[in-house]
Amino acid sequence: MKQVVIENPIINSPFTEPACHYRFTDEGITNKVVEERRSSAYFVPIAKPRSQKGAKQESLNIWTEAIGGQPKLPKVLQGALHSLYDNYKKYYLQWENNSEARAKGQTPPVMIVECNNTNVSKLVFDFIAGWEKQVKG
Repeated sequence: MKQVVIENPIINSPFTEPACHYRFTDEGITNKVVEERRSSAYFVPIAKPRSQKGAKQESLNIWTEAIGGQPKLPKVLQGALHSLYDNYKKYYLQWENNSEARAKGQTPPVMIVECNNTNVSKLVFDFIAGWEKQVKG
């Protein structure tokens, strides 16, 4: 399918409920206007990665078939989490050493990590918070 260019993509008023939309197909957007509100079940935009000569998009494949025990995260993700934690630790120690700020009720810094699903969230949580290792005997 050839790429469609829509000159004026705004077809609904910002002050009323949307009444029409451009039709999407498996190949992408079309220039056909549908005179009804779009059902959210049909529209999940996923941007295609922009390729550079010879470059491959890196992805983090985290297999979650074995939940429990030591989390098995990709080295790239582990490195990123360590880097985030090191930065968090620096600011936490600054807060901890500032008794005046604590006396005024300033809260400690927090580290927030967002994951794409609950299985990955559980693995990342276990990696950050620690996990229980089963010892035989």
